[in-house]
Amino acid sequence: MWYAAPNKFRKESKGAGKESIIVSDGKWLWMYYPAFNEAERYDLGKQKFISQGIAAFTTGLDFAQVDRDFAVSAEKTTDGYSIQLLPKRGNISRMLTSLVVQFGPELELRSVQTLSPRGEKMHTQLSHLSLEPIPDATFEFTPPAGANVSSPLGK
Repeated sequence: MWYAAPNKFRKESKGAGKESIIVSDGKWLWMYYPAFNEAERYDLGKQKFISQGIAAFTTGLDFAQVDRDFAVSAEKTTDGYSIQLLPKRGNISRMLTSLVVQFGPELELRSVQTLSPRGEKMHTQLSHLSLEPIPDATFEFTPPAGANVSSPLGK
């Protein structure tokens, strides 16, 4: 996963039949599924629901204004620190009910866990973190030749 404040990210998932690439440059969101050679494209300027979901997720990675959107609680754990974020605003609480960010003893980011209002859990383990600048090209996506490209929520 790569992230650049405030709203650029790239997440690559691997695993037998579960490969996917999700990329946002802040204006467009791409979801690509290599096993099916299919890509979905979303215009974030027109899809407020998706934009709000991305904002909810990336707020948990960018602590600059976290107290504006979340009630924050923290605790020391046996192997580091845990910060729980509970949404204060309705647009975020429609996307998630809690966000838990785990840090190691040296404050290195280890994982992000989300819980949706429907009870769906997503746990992202992080490793090999770097605070180096990320090239803008990381947040660009062009579907491979021959990929089936759709816009599920409109043009």
